[in-house]
Amino acid sequence: MASNYTGNYKLCQWEDTDQVKRTEFNEDNAKIDAALGSLASAVSGKASSSAVSSLQSSLNSLKTTVSQQTAALSGKGDCQSYVTTYTGTGLKGEINKNSLSFPKKPIMVFIVGPDGEHIILIQGQGIHYSQRLGSSGGAMFLTWSGNGLQWYAQSSVQAQLNEDGKTYRVLALLQAG
Repeated sequence: MASNYTGNYKLCQWEDTDQVKRTEFNEDNAKIDAALGSLASAVSGKASSSAVSSLQSSLNSLKTTVSQQTAALSGKGDCQSYVTTYTGTGLKGEINKNSLSFPKKPIMVFIVGPDGEHIILIQGQGIHYSQRLGSSGGAMFLTWSGNGLQWYAQSSVQAQLNEDGKTYRVLALLQAG
């Protein structure tokens, strides 16, 4: 009979003077079999080391892609939107310019009239040919200065988007910062 036992599974540890019994071997084998069976159940369904390595490689690749995309996007979207309206005066020409001031430098300005007339103006553009539904509106001359925009048309108040009493909607994309 064993006089000592292991710490975890209480397996027999015989001293030189202990009598070895077959039943103790059988009990130890049953304990070992149960422990290995439990371990096999716990490991079943777990990923192999090669699968874990492959997953780690994929995650590293994804991390690199996300970092690259973040860097690429850091310079994008650097604008703010600004919405306003103005009411037409019924006047046209260089001495009767329309004028808008914005909180920041406008990069692009969209103006829409009540009858569907519209213009899209881009920073630095000097001339724009406006269009009215079903006809050409004529040349519009633009001046960009700091946070402001002025424009006029010689041909008509319609081409200048300045018909008397009509409300025009403005959407501007402003430079951020």
